[in-house]
Amino acid sequence: MKITRDGQTGAMYIAISEVDVARTVEIESINGHIFADVDDQGAVLGVEIICRTGSLDIEIPERITVEQPA
Repeated sequence: MKITRDGQTGAMYIAISEVDVARTVEIESINGHIFADVDDQGAVLGVEIICRTGSLDIEIPERITVEQPA
């Protein structure tokens, strides 16, 4: 699992697998948007979280890799 956070927008992507994405499904949320990338069988490969109120500022355990583009 790899987590990427965009420092400018506060968006976060949680990659579960690196298999080719068949489609992206939007999931409604009260405070933003959540998108799930799925494969041909409907298995979730990754999740993107976009928060309307700005930065998604949550604590991430040290054992999880976080990549933030410069």
